[in-house]
Amino acid sequence: MNKQASLELYASGRSAWNAWAKERSQELRRIVDAGLWQWETYQGDVNFTNPHARSWHIESVADFSYHEFPEAPDFSGFVFPGFATFVAAKFPLGARFAEARAMRGVCFNFARFGALADFAQAEFLSEGEFVNTQFMDEARFERCRFSPGEFEPQMNGHADFSDAEFAGLANFHGAKVASTVVLADTQFIGPALFDEAVFEGLVFLAGTKFSGEVSFNHAMLRSDTDFSSVSFAAPPKGLREDWTRKP
Repeated sequence: MNKQASLELYASGRSAWNAWAKERSQELRRIVDAGLWQWETYQGDVNFTNPHARSWHIESVADFSYHEFPEAPDFSGFVFPGFATFVAAKFPLGARFAEARAMRGVCFNFARFGALADFAQAEFLSEGEFVNTQFMDEARFERCRFSPGEFEPQMNGHADFSDAEFAGLANFHGAKVASTVVLADTQFIGPALFDEAVFEGLVFLAGTKFSGEVSFNHAMLRSDTDFSSVSFAAPPKGLREDWTRKP
């Protein structure tokens, strides 16, 4: 869908949206079962080579890019059957995506949240991108999941917060990421909470800056996690001895 169609369907409410999402998901399974889910990649870009697959991809996109929401939109419990894009979207009054599910990835690159950004218990299948995203208040990713998608091509549960800015509490308590996490040059101005978070893949930390308190109590990260280039304003809580630290 284009942006206008996406906004109109959103205005119809969660029930109407999820009914559309269910139909789109069922159609995708029929395409896959018929052997028509065909694509090729070139320099990292995916090109769907079968017309049925290509049409499904175009029709199932949820596009809210560059839109400024005058209210605090509530996408709680929404299901996004195809790729969902909120590139450079503005949320002056914040937004709620609690328990939402993005089945084929979501992109919030360059988006700006002026108030609470609530992604608690949301699930992003394939990938979740938040590059250069600004969170000016609390960012709630508590028990959020970045999971592998059901059908290829997909990114296996990748999370990218590179160059993002967290001005308020960054709450990742109990979050789970199945693939890589990128926190390169990410700025945590307020406190950051990673207690009980599970990072199954590599965590890229380069130029990451924590200006407030940060906690990793009972977090699970790979033993080769490298904190040597991370800047901490206060001693981090819960860092294990086998994680590489700044001298």
